[in-house]
Amino acid sequence: KKSQDDDFRASSSSLSLSLRGALTQLRDEEAAAVAERQRQNWERIFSVFDVDESNSIDAGAFAKLLNKFGCDLDPTHVQKIFDHLD
Repeated sequence: KKSQDDDFRASSSSLSLSLRGALTQLRDEEAAAVAERQRQNWERIFSVFDVDESNSIDAGAFAKLLNKFGCDLDPTHVQKIFDHLD
């Protein structure tokens, strides 16, 4: 009986570790997939504002981007933000 209990505990512990490892891997894969979707979404958004396809936007396009996302800032603030990010 004791040997069976020990075997059960060992099997249970091993299964628990395997499940934890599988869940961790699944979480990591899902996080990577979400990060990739976010990157692709930002690339699509950026491409809308990169009208000359130069892979860069100027302060005016940046102001339009902010405005589209509900950030209605005065041009001085937009320029400060743009200069900080550029």
